[in-house]
Amino acid sequence: MLNKTLLAWSLTCAIVSLALSGGRASQVPASQQPEQRQPSEVSLIIGDRIGTPPRFAVPDFLALSDDPETIAAAQTMGEVLWNDLNFEREFYMIPRDTYASIPGATSITDVSFDLWRELGTDGVVIGTVRRVGELLEVQVRLWNIRGQESVFGREYTGS
Repeated sequence: MLNKTLLAWSLTCAIVSLALSGGRASQVPASQQPEQRQPSEVSLIIGDRIGTPPRFAVPDFLALSDDPETIAAAQTMGEVLWNDLNFEREFYMIPRDTYASIPGATSITDVSFDLWRELGTDGVVIGTVRRVGELLEVQVRLWNIRGQESVFGREYTGS
């Protein structure tokens, strides 16, 4: 009998509480809610040789405009990026003359995955340069050769 009375009393309290709150569940004040944190780091693994730097290639960027200035800019950007990454010594940079036998890309998504894999490449940076009026548009993508997917991409516009 005591259990039935206790159950009835609990049910009555719950109904009264619900009625007083207007049918809404009680909300925790914002100051008492747990803080949601964004991850402070993003990691990306390219390659399968643990303990060794990933092997990257940076061929000349593809000039999408046929004027001499854009063609020279595309070649220079590829060379400078390769030199900068090589200087940092975070990656093993495949020498540029080594991949002369791999056909140049015809677009930013045209990647010869099988040929790059034969060369032992983990990632390849493909870039394009296009003149639009007085501006240059540059697109860059890092391709994971083993996964055959783009893992990083950026687009820049400037003079």
